[in-house]
Amino acid sequence: MDDQAQYLAAAREILQPNPVIRGEEPAWLQKILSDEYAEFPLSSVLRGMADEHIHCIDHWGISAGDHHTDPEDCFVSEPYGILLGELKAVEKFCKKHNLTWYVSSNSWHYPGKTIRLVIYPEKD
Repeated sequence: MDDQAQYLAAAREILQPNPVIRGEEPAWLQKILSDEYAEFPLSSVLRGMADEHIHCIDHWGISAGDHHTDPEDCFVSEPYGILLGELKAVEKFCKKHNLTWYVSSNSWHYPGKTIRLVIYPEKD
């Protein structure tokens, strides 16, 4: 095992982030994207969230999030960084679709280097 792989294994063991199933989208997100952005390929929508200017979608998939109250089908993205404008775009996208979001420092992709953006439907 190389140094980076050893680091990742050790960091994940200590921090215990929920793993991400890469490249999977929750059903609720598939519905939003197919309703709103049917003319775009799904991968390009997730990469840039089309006209929403959300470019922080990287190392994405589904996960249980970080809190015991999160649903099992959270959409997560684990970019190396995120800009204020992107956070504003995430907020706008989430408000438009009745979603909840937060940013966590506990990521699966590269603990200590990437952050975790978690999005999931608001609870009734």
